[in-house]
Amino acid sequence: MEKMYKTLSAPLVVQVEISAQCTSKCVHCYNHWRQDDDLKSHSVGLSEEGIDRIMDQLIRHKVLHTVFTGGEPFLNKRILFRALEKAQGFGISAGINSNLVPITIEDALRLKQAGVTSVLTSLMGPTSEIHDEISQCRGSFEKAIQGIRFLQEADVSVVVNMVISQKNKQYLKETATFVKSLGIRHFNSTRAGCPGNCADFSELSLSLKDFRDYLAELHAIGEQEQMSVGVLESYPLCAMKEVNRYKAFIGRRCSAAVTTLTIASDGNIRPCSHLDTSYGNIFKEELASIWNRMQEWRDGKLIPSKCSSCKILAWCGGGCRMEAKMRKGSLSATDPYVSFQDVDYAAFELTKIERRATTSSFPFMFRLNPQARWRIEEFGAVVFIGPRFKCYLNTTATKLLQGLNRDRAYQLSDFTSKQDDDVEGFLWQLYKRQILVPAP
Repeated sequence: MEKMYKTLSAPLVVQVEISAQCTSKCVHCYNHWRQDDDLKSHSVGLSEEGIDRIMDQLIRHKVLHTVFTGGEPFLNKRILFRALEKAQGFGISAGINSNLVPITIEDALRLKQAGVTSVLTSLMGPTSEIHDEISQCRGSFEKAIQGIRFLQEADVSVVVNMVISQKNKQYLKETATFVKSLGIRHFNSTRAGCPGNCADFSELSLSLKDFRDYLAELHAIGEQEQMSVGVLESYPLCAMKEVNRYKAFIGRRCSAAVTTLTIASDGNIRPCSHLDTSYGNIFKEELASIWNRMQEWRDGKLIPSKCSSCKILAWCGGGCRMEAKMRKGSLSATDPYVSFQDVDYAAFELTKIERRATTSSFPFMFRLNPQARWRIEEFGAVVFIGPRFKCYLNTTATKLLQGLNRDRAYQLSDFTSKQDDDVEGFLWQLYKRQILVPAP
């Protein structure tokens, strides 16, 4: 099979697990050690020396974005803020994943000062009874709501994710409307994935029908409640089926070892936060060496044989490898939600998206996104706006983009005399990825 992805010199995005400890013990938690009888080996979070060594490597390898997570990162807040300070000092953007149980108003204000613009948190239902039952932590719902209010007071944006399982699927809309009542307009919902140490996930996992019903309801919530809704995981497009309808949910192909990886609090590195296998330890060797060891995630070896020749693989990526491993026994097995009989339908739906994209209007005046950053690679460069918006460029395209003045507005006629006939298509691709934006 032809190599699926280019190999970058290092990841663009790194998740750092500040602490392995957590205030909750969520029934769906993907941390593979969460239900161990003995958590002693995981109970100590990162030290000052540890976080400094990690951040030094991220800076040296020109990582562009970090997500500080856990466990619960605020259980090791001294180290969290040390990491944020270092990231801010070297121009690495940062996000936080937290259940918000331990956060204080002082913490929220410090996040604002550290340049954190958004925090992702979880609500598993619209009431304390539902949420606390799933988190297995009494009082966690009320503390999460308090944490949200602290962040809002500090002018730090909050994004809520609801992990959907059999335990709470009937509360999706009620939870979304509750989130809206808090003044939050960004609501994500993600199917519960089988954790790395779970022998039987049948009581929590959604059926294919449940999965499609959940997507339909989430889409309807976005329209009816005028909320920005989305998902945080990669789903097989044949499972989604109605991809034209759910276009806001696609485009999240698995990025494990392609653009991202996770560093545990003990230094072990995994391609994906959900994965239970380490490829090396950052305290013992260079990040680049471990990154290069993950080639199987980029060369297509883990793509299921039935997916490798699929007409929509380039859009889809084959779904979740960890879900395949835990539910079917192998990283190269098919995602349990694939529906090969619906591939042709999904492919037809994709043509509608592509056709609409080619007829959409390109802005008359446009400019380089002020948030655009790039990193030079052997093939040219990668331009980065955020985890979802990035673009690989060859050397010619890199020179063109580097020549743009961030303070100037442009129009297509500025380029047509300098480039070949493909320039408009190239600029359109940059516009779709928000690297170019309409000029004010």
